[in-house]
Amino acid sequence: MSHPRPLTVDEFALILIERFQKDLKAQDAYVDEHARKLGRVTLESFMANMAAELHGRGFSLEGIPPLVDAIQAAGKAHTILVPSLDHDAMMREKFGHEVSANGRLERRIVAALCAHLGALGWSPFIVDDGDRKTPVHDTKSAMELLFNLDDAWLGFNKDGREHYVRLVFGNGVGVVSDWTFTSGDVDGFNAALDSFESSEFA
Repeated sequence: MSHPRPLTVDEFALILIERFQKDLKAQDAYVDEHARKLGRVTLESFMANMAAELHGRGFSLEGIPPLVDAIQAAGKAHTILVPSLDHDAMMREKFGHEVSANGRLERRIVAALCAHLGALGWSPFIVDDGDRKTPVHDTKSAMELLFNLDDAWLGFNKDGREHYVRLVFGNGVGVVSDWTFTSGDVDGFNAALDSFESSEFA
């Protein structure tokens, strides 16, 4: 029986792309009991499939652990958990309505935005639809309200400071429409929004 041989970085990159494309097709959308994960391949399943792919081709990962570590770090940074929404479940059960591809994209972006700002200490606390301001306590409670609206402001707070992000639904990658910030950006909120790229989650 032949032993697996170390592979070059070029070989690894080609196999990586092929495996990732396979996983994207297989896991475009699926649901587990905790969260709806849409259009994102989880790190664990991808690395497990990658290991099987390499074994099947007679390769080992020996000799390139830094590359594997980098891939794992990138995977963790881009795995977004999108909450399963009770509103979506109700619409499916009562009316047979399934969330569209654009709707899934917007849910992914809003969840990613909340995760991005949350990592910087900003928490969602209110949804303002123009007529009513409704308190929320986390990403899921905010999204339950947001995705029953066409246009709303989602408020975030941190250490007593408040800012709002305008979300316009139906715009796809342009769902994040505008946001408030203070002169001089003393609390970093404007910089935080400037560094968020909705297109990364398309």
